[in-house]
Amino acid sequence: MIRLSQKYYFFVIIFSFLLSPVQAQILQDNEVQQWIHEGLDKMYNFEFAEANPIFEKIRQRYPQHPVYPMLKSLETTWKNIPIGENKNVIATHRAYLNEVIKRAEVLLDKNDKDPEGVFFAMAAHGFLALSHSESDEMTSAVNEARKTYGHLKDGMKMLNQYADFYSPVGVYNYYVVKYPETHPVVKPFMIFFADGDKALGLKQLEIGSQKGIFTKVEALFFLLHIYIKHEYQAGKALACTQQLITRYPNNIIFAMRHAEMLLANGRYDEAEPFITQVGQNKDKVFQSTVAVFNGIIQEKQTKNLPQAKIYYLKATTMNALNVRYNNDFLAMAYAGLARIAITEGKKDIAKANYKKCLELAEYDSTIAEAKNYMKKN
Repeated sequence: MIRLSQKYYFFVIIFSFLLSPVQAQILQDNEVQQWIHEGLDKMYNFEFAEANPIFEKIRQRYPQHPVYPMLKSLETTWKNIPIGENKNVIATHRAYLNEVIKRAEVLLDKNDKDPEGVFFAMAAHGFLALSHSESDEMTSAVNEARKTYGHLKDGMKMLNQYADFYSPVGVYNYYVVKYPETHPVVKPFMIFFADGDKALGLKQLEIGSQKGIFTKVEALFFLLHIYIKHEYQAGKALACTQQLITRYPNNIIFAMRHAEMLLANGRYDEAEPFITQVGQNKDKVFQSTVAVFNGIIQEKQTKNLPQAKIYYLKATTMNALNVRYNNDFLAMAYAGLARIAITEGKKDIAKANYKKCLELAEYDSTIAEAKNYMKKN
């Protein structure tokens, strides 16, 4: 059975983008725009103590505005990576998002096409959909995704007004086509969604990564995922992570993805410092990821298959699965074990590992590798 987080990944991934304060008040308030820039930069760089006073100034300037609870919901997520099963953190995150919706609805009650109300309601429902999806709360996830899509349709009409809308619209245009290609189970439901265009979606994301005021980081992150997961343009994906890690060197997620992209491009020695950085976090999610990276280096660079096997086995036996952060890395570990089993002439073990790989993988290249072997054997 397909996990909820995979089955509805299309519905929730298109909405996991950062806020854009589009109300005229904020657009005309250059000082607050600068505060938002500074606060987000601090947050993304894991300088939370420095970000909080900035967020507080924004709250004092606009005490009833959805921007503050949205910032706090994002901070809660980044500050507690990986959230995992921490119910208190999840509850706090959702409470902030519900407050965003409450404040956005005040604006929409006055004008149901208010761009500010549309944007914040869209973003908050989207993050709630993602949260419920990761908790396997199917009914709630789908309900939030439907609400998000309703607001997204309004946002599509505002694309030329605000550059930050390029990111969510671009992700939608790409995944509304791509997701049914890889998950045929959702095809019957696609009649309820507007048509998309993958090439246009990528172009819009590129524009968002260049011109977006507040969604630039999210646009880069989505481009990274698309280029490595689906298009397999490792060079372009590396260019995205290079921008992210240069600007936010303390961000462990960006360091992890940059290490991955360096490995994907065969730049093993350059990946080492970033692998070390990720390994400084003792959470098993990151420790298992480091084991996978070290396994790749031993398999691909040094050709030490016995040592690679040790690392891959370590990763797969740590009980460290986290759908948001490392399911594909664990899929890579199982694929690595399968390749090693093939060299050992152990076809049954290879098939068993590729089967486990397919239960986790979303990278098209990893899926293709596993399926090709299973068909031939």
